[in-house]
Amino acid sequence: MYLKSLCDMHPYLAAAGHNNYTKSLALFIPRMQDLERTHPEIYRAFMSGLFPVRRTDGAWCGMFTDLFIEQVLMAGLKSSGGLTRGRGFNESTRLLFLLSRPTCSEISQSVFKIAGLSPDDENGHRDLTASRINRDTSDIRKLVEVFNERGVFSSSFTKLVSLSTGLIADESVNAEDARSVGDNILQSMVGETVSAYSFSQKNQAKTLASAVYVKTPSGGQIELDPQHLYQRLLLMGVGDIPLAELLGYELCSIPAALFDNYMRMRTGDKAELIHHLVKLVPESVVSTLPTTGLRYVIDGGGLLHKFAWPKNSTYSEICALYVRHVRSSYANATVVFDGYHGPSAKDEAHRRRASNDVGATVSVTKEMRLTMSKKAFLGNASNKQALIYLLADEMVRTGIHVEHAPGDADYKICQTARAHTTTSPVAVVAEDSDVFQLLVHHADPAASNVYMVAAKRTVCATTIKRRVDVQLSESLLFLHAISGCDTTSRPHGIGKVGVLKKYAALAESAATFMASESSKVALEKAGERALLIMYGSQAHDLKTARLQKFQTKVATAAGYVPPEKLPPTSDAARFHSHRVFLQVQAWKGNDLSPEEWGWARSSTGFIPVQMSEPAAPAQLLRNIRCNCGGRCDTRSCTCFKNGLQCTPACGQCKGIACQNSPQVDREDFDDAADDETNDTANNKC
Repeated sequence: MYLKSLCDMHPYLAAAGHNNYTKSLALFIPRMQDLERTHPEIYRAFMSGLFPVRRTDGAWCGMFTDLFIEQVLMAGLKSSGGLTRGRGFNESTRLLFLLSRPTCSEISQSVFKIAGLSPDDENGHRDLTASRINRDTSDIRKLVEVFNERGVFSSSFTKLVSLSTGLIADESVNAEDARSVGDNILQSMVGETVSAYSFSQKNQAKTLASAVYVKTPSGGQIELDPQHLYQRLLLMGVGDIPLAELLGYELCSIPAALFDNYMRMRTGDKAELIHHLVKLVPESVVSTLPTTGLRYVIDGGGLLHKFAWPKNSTYSEICALYVRHVRSSYANATVVFDGYHGPSAKDEAHRRRASNDVGATVSVTKEMRLTMSKKAFLGNASNKQALIYLLADEMVRTGIHVEHAPGDADYKICQTARAHTTTSPVAVVAEDSDVFQLLVHHADPAASNVYMVAAKRTVCATTIKRRVDVQLSESLLFLHAISGCDTTSRPHGIGKVGVLKKYAALAESAATFMASESSKVALEKAGERALLIMYGSQAHDLKTARLQKFQTKVATAAGYVPPEKLPPTSDAARFHSHRVFLQVQAWKGNDLSPEEWGWARSSTGFIPVQMSEPAAPAQLLRNIRCNCGGRCDTRSCTCFKNGLQCTPACGQCKGIACQNSPQVDREDFDDAADDETNDTANNKC
């Protein structure tokens, strides 16, 4: 069983890039299989039960020597009273600790005997106890429920999908074929010596981690943590390339100022917008609404999230909850629902909110029952749209007016409310800050009041429109979009309040983005100018601003300067400006194609375009990693030549099997046995 497990795991270790384990097993497995002929006495001893180490006499309680060392010797080493807990770690204390283990074991056995206990009286393996079986059964049930909710076994996707992040694998990912990939690597090792054979990273299995990479001048891909990549490129470039030119590149696989390490757009605190405007006009907060002639406009998206759904209830019963609430709480109400009819610029926000909790597509009829959590159900756009249609039919049947937006309902909610203000005051029931800033911008000061009714307070948007500077209210859509909303990134370290306070300085850029006829060149210049103002820079372009910001941070920071602390490059800012213009025009009722304005179509909908230029100069991208097969201790190694330590991105050594790898702490001993391969350099695989 032990040898079979090693044989089964061998291809997977090779495919995963565990090169030392792969070489070691290529030598170890044949020797163990030939043990009966080469060492018959040892073979007979092993077969008689002396191969595993036993802590008890219970069934299935034997373990291999390296596992025993980890679970017993190393556990004692690190636990209370061990050598790593204040007793020192020199050679004499290690010898004393190791050689005293048999005596300590005898003492332990004697204590058990005196107490009338025995460590060896277990009835079988602990995994066979009733409590462990019940826990395992419960865990399996939870896994099955999660798989069923997310449609793991009924999904139409033909590519790998991460259950935790929702990331979709591209064509290069072949982790599902790890066994065949590993078999090919093992076949290529036959007849080669351990010292002569070199592994190639391109032959290993490609995982979802390859989604974060930087392209080399030759078209290859290097997978490296964005923060680590930034530090390496910066260190390698300083001295050879002028710093001003170097910082004209992102020096990172993503625009860190606009995207996080998961390649998601940075999100802003949209509620800051409401708080600031209310602070400017405190009399806009009201305690009561008008009692005569008031009409309600309800955000259907917010309404869906208002109630918890009873378990195992029918969809008819769920719809009845909302119908009763609207009829009993709001007179003369119009409910406006979002539309989910294909990809849109809000796909990124939908993926972020659903996280990894997206349910399978189900049939939504009155009689069908809910079989998953509410979050998982609403995370599936098809399910959500089907429920909206069912709920809308029930509302219309009971006399509630319903309207459907073709996509995002924010603009339609605002226009519906504005149309009613010609005859009566309107209360918009919503929690979304996007709706609030639309109401303020589009409000007619000469018409009846329009109120936004949220859970915490009610604010009169018309009062704010009458009190604030006209320049601020006219620029509000732009200010909100460029500082981060559902379809745009928040520049790292830039808050909405700070942007709103600079509305006068941003007025010229705002006018360009508000004009539907603006060209892309004009928008890109206006967007870059706006970012410079937001970052408080007096520079004439972002390249110079990045240099100045970097120099300031280096002079004042206690540690290294992370990439997100710098403004984005002009290339990344260009696509950010495109997305800002797309959103501003959508809030004005102008529908534009996302693919022409900073978005690209994918199998999961639209994804933001991050940048189009290389992450660094070509000469640096060639030197991100070494690919030498030696000890990496001479100037022939790219990393050593540039004064850098090797990393897992390096082609052969992986930052482990060389003299230029990072120093390992004494406690990092778990994989020490993996490095013993070099002792068999002249053996054949």
